[in-house]
Amino acid sequence: MMLATPAWATTQNQSGEAQPASTDPSNNTDAASEKKPASTIIITARRKALADAIAIKKNADTIVDSVTADEAGKLPDNSITEVLQRVPGVSISRFTGANGGSTAFQIEGTGISVRGLPFNNSTLNGQQLFSANGASAISWNEVTPELMSGVDVYKATRADIIEGGASSIDLRTHLPFDFKDTQFNVSAGGSYGTQVKKASPRISAMFSKRFDTPIGEIGVLWDFAFSRLYQQSSDLQVGAMFGEYVPTSVRKDNLAFVPSSFMWSTNQNKRDRYGAYQAIQWKPASNLTFTNTVFFSQYIEHSQGNSGSVGYTPSAVAEMMPAVGSPVDYDSNGAFQKGTLTIGSTGNSVEFQNITPSWVPSYYQLNCGASYGAPPSTILWDWSANAGVNPSDPSWDGKLLAQCTPPASALNPSGGSSVSHSKNSTLDISQSFVWTPGDRVAVRGGAQYVSSRSTGQQFYVGLNQTSPLVNSVDVDLSGSLPAISGLNPTGMLDPSTAYLPQFAYHEPKNKGTMLAGHLDLEYRVSDGGFLRSITVGARAARRTEKDNFAGTYWAPLGQSWLSNPWGSHPGDPTYGPGNIQYLTNPNVPASDYQVATFKNYFGGAVGVPSQLLVPSDSLMQSYDWFYLLQHYNGQSVTVNGVVYPNPTADQYWTQYIDQGLNKTDARIMNKAAYIEAKFASDGNGIIPPFSGNIGVRVFHDSLRANGLLQTPNASNLALTEADSTAYYAKQNNLPGAPAVYPTLYGLAQAFSMQTRDYSYTRVLPSFNIKFDVSDKFKIRGAASLSSAPPNLNDIRAGGSISTRSIPNPTNPLAPQILTGFLSLGAGANLKPTMITSEDLTFEYYPSSSSFFYVDLFAKQIKDEPQFYSFIANNLPVPALAFDGGPPPAGQTAVGTPTTLDYPWVYLQNRTSPKKAYIKGFEIGGRKFFDHLPGLLKGLGIDANLTYIDSRNPAQQA
Repeated sequence: MMLATPAWATTQNQSGEAQPASTDPSNNTDAASEKKPASTIIITARRKALADAIAIKKNADTIVDSVTADEAGKLPDNSITEVLQRVPGVSISRFTGANGGSTAFQIEGTGISVRGLPFNNSTLNGQQLFSANGASAISWNEVTPELMSGVDVYKATRADIIEGGASSIDLRTHLPFDFKDTQFNVSAGGSYGTQVKKASPRISAMFSKRFDTPIGEIGVLWDFAFSRLYQQSSDLQVGAMFGEYVPTSVRKDNLAFVPSSFMWSTNQNKRDRYGAYQAIQWKPASNLTFTNTVFFSQYIEHSQGNSGSVGYTPSAVAEMMPAVGSPVDYDSNGAFQKGTLTIGSTGNSVEFQNITPSWVPSYYQLNCGASYGAPPSTILWDWSANAGVNPSDPSWDGKLLAQCTPPASALNPSGGSSVSHSKNSTLDISQSFVWTPGDRVAVRGGAQYVSSRSTGQQFYVGLNQTSPLVNSVDVDLSGSLPAISGLNPTGMLDPSTAYLPQFAYHEPKNKGTMLAGHLDLEYRVSDGGFLRSITVGARAARRTEKDNFAGTYWAPLGQSWLSNPWGSHPGDPTYGPGNIQYLTNPNVPASDYQVATFKNYFGGAVGVPSQLLVPSDSLMQSYDWFYLLQHYNGQSVTVNGVVYPNPTADQYWTQYIDQGLNKTDARIMNKAAYIEAKFASDGNGIIPPFSGNIGVRVFHDSLRANGLLQTPNASNLALTEADSTAYYAKQNNLPGAPAVYPTLYGLAQAFSMQTRDYSYTRVLPSFNIKFDVSDKFKIRGAASLSSAPPNLNDIRAGGSISTRSIPNPTNPLAPQILTGFLSLGAGANLKPTMITSEDLTFEYYPSSSSFFYVDLFAKQIKDEPQFYSFIANNLPVPALAFDGGPPPAGQTAVGTPTTLDYPWVYLQNRTSPKKAYIKGFEIGGRKFFDHLPGLLKGLGIDANLTYIDSRNPAQQA
């Protein structure tokens, strides 16, 4: 799709063509001649900034696109992500979760991909910048755009650019020697959100001044910025459509595709971003410049949201279907468009679901099936019933093995509330110098310290509604937005059938620091020969990161299987914490829930599907997970064999929230060296003048990390089908039972510290060439090999394993049969992703403010991380053997210690064994029309198109 953005401006005389900014802040000492006197009032700042960006692209010695700040020091957008999306080939996500992980909309954008690849390196003035989040790049929403003088996106690379991705994104800041005269700029603005109905302010100020002193010229610059953003997102999601038999379908095979669920939500968010920046430059001699910068950015976010849903996961016996006898519309492919949906029986009979299996005694035989469309009924099993006892026998204790549940078609409505707050900050202190001791020698170097912190809390509490009144929903998918209605309001708001079933809580605390230093030596070989200069350099960095992603994705509250204590029915006041306590239970405070109204949903463009009950604002804002566990979970906690019926907060924390599994320490060392040669020629015959560079960068990365590995708690596991069958026969005194019990196995939960050492070395060649066919027409070529490190969370130590078992195929009541272990979490054997890139560009610059270009590119990606399941054999796991006795009741300390050598199945990222391929092109340009009459004079158009064709034969998640 071609996108065009009109830009209004008036013309301005240009004193000269802008020069590209250097990635080393100490090199920007000659930019002052390009600046206007402080007394000049500039009304064409944005057009001048666009011209500067064109000049950077035109004069660069590799393929780069830039966005530069105007002369008031302002970039054109309010976030770095939005700035970057202006660059051809760059796309951003508008959702809070990566790869569709969350549908919550994020106005300012989140993740960045360049030409379809997420492997991007982030630098500040050419030096590495990162966030303490387990990754290698900065969290882009942390960066304050008001502090930037420009953003450069390198789509090809050079040997002197720090490795780390298929592309490199460099954030450039202002320096006092950029300006000839004193600068003082103040900028203020705001925006208004129509959904959140609030105004969002922003303000920034910059001051810069140069001084002549007895010890040389000194420049100082201070830059401060603050912005606040209020936003609300509305979400309406239609669940997966499943193919099912429907008599009213328009297809000959009576197949229709019917949605299985519907979800709606709103989320309110407040974001504050603070930025502070100081730069001091000192030029004690004409050939020596020192630069010191301090950069600080902080991002604070608060959010709160409510959600609701209805639906049903289809099974062989019941599914979401059009209500029998009601009007229904489908499209030509059989996809549901409009009608009333309910839950009905498929008319099928399936063992264990709505009929008993044929092998159970005749007095247990049961059929709960129903005709198509009727309210479904399923079998309710009670495995504590006396096996093999006829109900007519006097020894029968009244327990039924199975009985039919009452026919029901409730749509399983549920609600939930979530709150979160986070604080992320990054501090960068850098000291650099440029020294030219002779006409042909330049020495550049510097040291850098980076400190990044990330803290926060995330809290979610669910609320289930079981009212039988909520048994149908009216759906219209024929419009631009889905319309969901018809949910019974009495049932949706009935507290006597609603309860709190589960919660989730996270409290991440991450801290990362880095010390780095670099030194570069450039020797200018000649002014007119083919070889112009040779540069060598080295860099070393030591990064440490202490991450604690403490929390749980799910913890039980009101669940019938917790059974503490039992009562006569769920609404019984004797039901205490641990069982289902409906909201009318005297134990449930009325202050723990409220009605969610979903204010200004979609700005009024679509109706709210339904109001519903959700956890209250006061409960959510308390972040009191301990209160929830006390009042709604109520389970005892066992510590070192001692049972605590009323656990403390620390005991609950260890049991349900954090067991040390999410805490890891890592140290990453990087050493790199490069050599780069620059060449040029004035041309020869049909070969136009050209210039370029060729080089190679070698680096070595090493990781040492530690974390806890959890082994599972499991019992009553047989190693073979024969042992499982024999055990059941002995337990139930069946004919042919063995004289003694066969051995069963159990595993006691344990934690062990794991340390991981991981390292690799890679060689990265690069080549860039530019042909100056004329002053206005350039042809550029580039080829390089780049590297992206694996995600730190994937490769470091830690994680957990669990047992893998299957039912006895001849008797599901017999003990499970152990088949191996499942490994989840860190410790993946990943290699760095290697990206080979080739580019060919044709660039035309008719004026200083206009250009047109075509860029053909191709990439080959090797060792890409993909989600895999793979098996490693014969890894011993500590276990307990129970010989010749009755089955252990859950975990027990008795038993004979042994080890089990069974296969481990890993579910984690793994390096792909196959290459992925990307090819495509970019076309674009910018043009100002200065000869149009009246208000149209100076109208500008900026347009670009990126096309990507990719092929990835590797296994996908």
